[in-house]
Amino acid sequence: MKLPRGKRVVLPLLGVVVVLTFAFGFLRSSQPWIPEGWTAPLTPPPAHAQGTEGNELHGWAWSSNIGWVSFNAEDPVSAIDYKVDFNPATGALTGYAWSNNIGWVQFDPAGPYPSAGPNYSARMIEGVLTGWARAISPRDLPGSNGWDGWIKLGKTSGEPAYGITVDTTDGRSLKGYSWGSTVVGWLQFGLGIGDTTVCPQGGVCLPPLDTTPSLVCTPPVAPGTLTWSADVVNGGGTLWDFTWNTAAGTQNAIHSEYTSLTQGVVGTTHPMTVAAKENIRGTVLTKYCPATISALPTLTVKVIHNSGATGTVTDTSGSISGCNLETGCSESLLEGSNVNLHINNLTLGAPIQWALSYGISGETCDENTSSCTFAMPPTDAVVTVTIGTLANCPASIKCTRQSPGSYSCLAGASGGEHPIILDATPQSSSQIFTLPSAKIEVLNADGAPVQNANLSLSFTGTTISSSICTAGVSVSGRHLFSSTATGFPSLSSLLAAPNSGVTNGDQYSLSTTGVGYYRMFLPVSGANDIAYKCLPNGRKIVHIEASAQSCQAVSQDIVVDYRTAETSQ
Repeated sequence: MKLPRGKRVVLPLLGVVVVLTFAFGFLRSSQPWIPEGWTAPLTPPPAHAQGTEGNELHGWAWSSNIGWVSFNAEDPVSAIDYKVDFNPATGALTGYAWSNNIGWVQFDPAGPYPSAGPNYSARMIEGVLTGWARAISPRDLPGSNGWDGWIKLGKTSGEPAYGITVDTTDGRSLKGYSWGSTVVGWLQFGLGIGDTTVCPQGGVCLPPLDTTPSLVCTPPVAPGTLTWSADVVNGGGTLWDFTWNTAAGTQNAIHSEYTSLTQGVVGTTHPMTVAAKENIRGTVLTKYCPATISALPTLTVKVIHNSGATGTVTDTSGSISGCNLETGCSESLLEGSNVNLHINNLTLGAPIQWALSYGISGETCDENTSSCTFAMPPTDAVVTVTIGTLANCPASIKCTRQSPGSYSCLAGASGGEHPIILDATPQSSSQIFTLPSAKIEVLNADGAPVQNANLSLSFTGTTISSSICTAGVSVSGRHLFSSTATGFPSLSSLLAAPNSGVTNGDQYSLSTTGVGYYRMFLPVSGANDIAYKCLPNGRKIVHIEASAQSCQAVSQDIVVDYRTAETSQ
């Protein structure tokens, strides 16, 4: 830039000149933010559109040529209202600042603008104040030499480096210089003095943010194509540009979503850092957002047909492929995949029940509707559809001890809360301890017996202890099942067949009454006079699983603690 003779500013000495002139002005001022000799305006500025309340600049700028420039009437408490407004959505500055030496300085002057610079008035772009301001009565000033009042807020090509930026530590304070020809000279915005309750670092500052923005990032977790997404929460409604930094280098994607050319493999980790820069103030947020690839969640579909009801389940969304949905299937799906299950060829009037595992949200799977729609959750999920009446499906297993007394089935396999004591009665002639039998009933949801239910039995728990028995005496246990309370084999036949009885995993089909009977007996070998005094104490857990054709199975445990009648007395 070329300055008039006698008014030239030696740019290499800019820092020294500004510091010395500012120091002189500061020392002669008792209150730098209401400087000595500064006078408030006597007449208001020209009429102009007002900005949103609370979105105005505050503070003071300084020029060694014209002195102090005030940006807001509230700072010196002027009787005449004025201010420079800031639009947080566009970055535009509007309104007037006041200098008692050059008068009103407008920050949204109309063009045409000088050719040596941008073609717009003052605005903030990515943390840099650029454009033009203008003193509205420059030719009235003594010694203006025809100055047209333009104040250039930032450099253009070929000029020495100058300009005004937002301080990144607080996102408000303005720092740097503008140029107003030889009349204004260098106008300094970042003074480092002033009322810090108004501006964090003194000088001139933007209004505070309404909210504190934060950057969130969602990394991919599924194998295959890797796509990250990011968002700025409480971003103030302005635009943000995103930069994605991978192990392969920086990708200036600009957009809030980034897709890598690298394919994700289960068990691998892909580093990623995302940065978001706000388009107006230039605030920069960063977040480390690595992607750890794990296996896809599995969707299991179970289809149950009751009482001969028919219906074929299909997936009309096309998410599930390669498995038979008529009877059920399992398939790995991406989180968020849309699934729409539909029942075709349904028996007229057959009821429908949809049951979804915990974790599936937003579903529309109502009772007696032929479709079920939901989004795949991030964890494994199970959908069970039951077609037809449940009249012949097991819902519970009831256990009743036959005389004397009674006991019930216990949930779980610990048996530690309320152990059942079954007293064994020794038989002197056969050397067998017999335990009371348990009546097993398989019931439907209405409490009625399920006809022709199938039972699967297994046994766990401690073996019968013979450690307190006299040497030469052994005790073993056998399990029996019968369709009637009196239909157990005779004791003599059991002794003659050492391997008889029900073993782990045996299947037993109940009669049309839906009732069966369980008994355990303990044959003891050894001398008669010794066997009677042996104390066969122990615990067995009888696990019973009941099912019926095309029904879900239910299970229950009988927890049996047993001892001889002698020790129970």
